Amino acid sequence: MPGGLCWCEAIEPVATRTAVTLVVDRRELGLLSNTARVAHAALPGSRLLVRDRRRPTPRFPELRREGRRDLLLFPGEDAEDLARWAGRCPPEAIHLVVPDATWSVARRMTRRLPDLAALPRVRVRPASRSRYRLRSTPHAERLATFEALIEALALLEGEHVRPPLLADFEAHQRAVIAARWGRRAGETS
Repeated sequence: MPGGLCWCEAIEPVATRTAVTLVVDRRELGLLSNTARVAHAALPGSRLLVRDRRRPTPRFPELRREGRRDLLLFPGEDAEDLARWAGRCPPEAIHLVVPDATWSVARRMTRRLPDLAALPRVRVRPASRSRYRLRSTPHAERLATFEALIEALALLEGEHVRPPLLADFEAHQRAVIAARWGRRAGETS
């Protein structure tokens, strides 16, 4: 963030029993609008792996979590509703792998990377429209990476994780909007 706009110290970490690995496209990391970095900062114990298209297709053996069911959190026709898993397994038995990129790049990542393509897909059904204001999408059901993760963790862990994670998500958006409009976070026009 540009000087004076960093809000990292305000992030309220939320410990979860569900393991989380974010697989981020390299180009996303430099964008202020990227939510995977915020999710990683808000979720102690989460992992962030970077995918770089300029290098040979990587293998991610570290995606696997011993003793846990690895699930790819990404919508699709073959994706099962995550709510079904919430009743089958305790949160500590689940490992969510979450691709982070633009929709088209994330879709290609989930098909082209063998370690992602092999994972069973799960999806969340948002209760409301996306709150994400930093990028637009013509599809109302699409969520930002961190939003989808918040929905997933609320299903698996319980509603108590939602308020602090949503606060982190909203704080990130306010800081980016302030940076884009040239104001300090919290200033009004």
